Amino acid sequence: MAEPALSGIRLSANALASQLFAIAGLVPAALGGFVASAFRLAGQPSTVLDAALTSAAGALGDLVALRESVRLPPAARDAVSPAFAAATLALGNLAADPAGYGDAVARAAIALADAADPATLTESLVSLGPPVDAAPAQVSQGTALVIAANAGHGVALTAAVRALALGEALGYRSYRDRGEAITARAQAAAVFDDALARIGRPGLDLARELAAMKGVVAELTARLEADIAPLITVSAGRRLPSLVWAHALYDDPSRAEDLARRARAFHPAFMPERFEAFAA
Repeated sequence: MAEPALSGIRLSANALASQLFAIAGLVPAALGGFVASAFRLAGQPSTVLDAALTSAAGALGDLVALRESVRLPPAARDAVSPAFAAATLALGNLAADPAGYGDAVARAAIALADAADPATLTESLVSLGPPVDAAPAQVSQGTALVIAANAGHGVALTAAVRALALGEALGYRSYRDRGEAITARAQAAAVFDDALARIGRPGLDLARELAAMKGVVAELTARLEADIAPLITVSAGRRLPSLVWAHALYDDPSRAEDLARRARAFHPAFMPERFEAFAA
């Protein structure tokens, strides 16, 4: 019996979010594999190991800064604390178990994304800007090259952790209008593209999972965008109450408050003479 054609099937937003979370669940192992393969640690002198520890710590430090910027409420902060403590412990054991650190910092990123407001987390990542590139080696031989290479991998690790956190968070996000969804999709693409450009050959598995996340994020955002009613421009010759507009546009007085908020009215009784609203 022939298989049914699936190309015309559109997954629901919930199904796409579930798919996104499933892919995110595979990233910790892939990130662990990247750290184990990329960082040169075995047999290296203490100067190299110390520098590698600093480079790898950058990813966790960046994640801590992100945690502070999203201002988690006390209960949510307590919920993510064990994952951050585990990552800190794994960092101290980097030389012996680099894969364990990659796995642990990825799980901390997922925990943070699960606890934070998705829109706030997105805004925080955008405000941080891309991770700063590692400095090139000052001497083109010996340990200087190893230190510089490890530093570059540390930046790639930071970028990958950011992409993972953002991708996980966007599985929970909803959008007020199509413009917000379009902006979020572009912002996510930039974060994922930055990570994918930095990973390199040691992280092929990681790159595959992050590329899959990027694709699902784009599809999910587009699906949610399509479900949002388009905006229309409403105008009148004088200021009218939002309640009047709610009746006129939707025959639903409960939408008056949202109309006033979207129009940035200084008072619901005095809507602007021209403003944008959702189509009915």
